[in-house]
Amino acid sequence: MILLALDTSAKTAGIALTRDGLPLLSLCFVAGSDLAARLTPAISSSLDQAGLSFSDLDAVCATHGPGSFSGLRVGLATAKGIASALGKPAVGVSTLAALACNVCGLSPRVHVALDAKKKQIYAQSFTFTDGLPREISPAAALSPQQWISGIEEPGVFLGDGALLYRELLADAFGDGALVPSSAFHRIRPFSVAFLAERALANTRPGPRDDLSAVYLRAADAKLPAKPRTQAGRA
Repeated sequence: MILLALDTSAKTAGIALTRDGLPLLSLCFVAGSDLAARLTPAISSSLDQAGLSFSDLDAVCATHGPGSFSGLRVGLATAKGIASALGKPAVGVSTLAALACNVCGLSPRVHVALDAKKKQIYAQSFTFTDGLPREISPAAALSPQQWISGIEEPGVFLGDGALLYRELLADAFGDGALVPSSAFHRIRPFSVAFLAERALANTRPGPRDDLSAVYLRAADAKLPAKPRTQAGRA
């Protein structure tokens, strides 16, 4: 299986190509306001470098959140478009689970926290079974205090939310709060591909739409309210 994996959930966008679970190519770049215009050309360039074309793809996957509202929309729309045009399977991957993969085999328990702004985080805890992250808690948008108070057993803490609230973690858990170096706190596109391959292996092959966004809270930006019209008098 040749798989295209996309991650557009954060400030850095990622593209990966794998063949039968083995890495072929990975590309990361800063996801600016022009991400929608840059993503498809970047995918085309990645395929060229790997000696492939769109028609060689057997499946497409993308992170479905939580994360940047605009970034997720771009990545999911792109993945859906490619999968639909090719008639190939598509699958969404949790950003929190993908990040947890960074410490698979290094810790029995990992707590992932992404900065959601407005003094909130997107958080979820995992353990590992057969090399896969397994949920201990559901994904949720929480205050840092709510997150920390709900953790019964510390472990490794990952994500920009963990870095942001490192001092709170130290106060709560002391040396039990393990926050690794910065290299561990970014999603690796190959992890997205790995989780997608496992998901596809457990489902019947064929085109399907499994790329719905997971936002966990309402978008900050809202459309302006429509002006009210006065009802005419009888």
